[in-house]
Amino acid sequence: MPITVHSRAEPEKIKAFRTGSNDIILNVSTTDSGPFWVEGIFDIEPPLSFAPDQQIKTAKSTVGIVWDKHSVDKRIKVFSQSNVYPNTYKMKITFFIYDKDAVISDRVEHTVEIECVDNAKVL
Repeated sequence: MPITVHSRAEPEKIKAFRTGSNDIILNVSTTDSGPFWVEGIFDIEPPLSFAPDQQIKTAKSTVGIVWDKHSVDKRIKVFSQSNVYPNTYKMKITFFIYDKDAVISDRVEHTVEIECVDNAKVL
């Protein structure tokens, strides 16, 4: 079953040494008939977090239901604190795809790179 995952960040870059957040937008699609239920486990490199006020590096979320030639978008919010240095951080995602019988029919790995730049370089 071919599952395709595309990702982008809004804003594209996060600012170093500042508290803030950005959204990782995932687009999951399939060309097979379905429906398929998609869940994801998200692991992010510290000092980025899934919570604004504490360090949470792993999260789980339902992505949605995809079927023949359809796709679903999912937003995942990522938070930064003042201890974030300019670097490229990675978020690793494991998608579990369940078929109509609620059996895991596929597992897809995806990596998102989150670029953190010095404040003066963000336009």
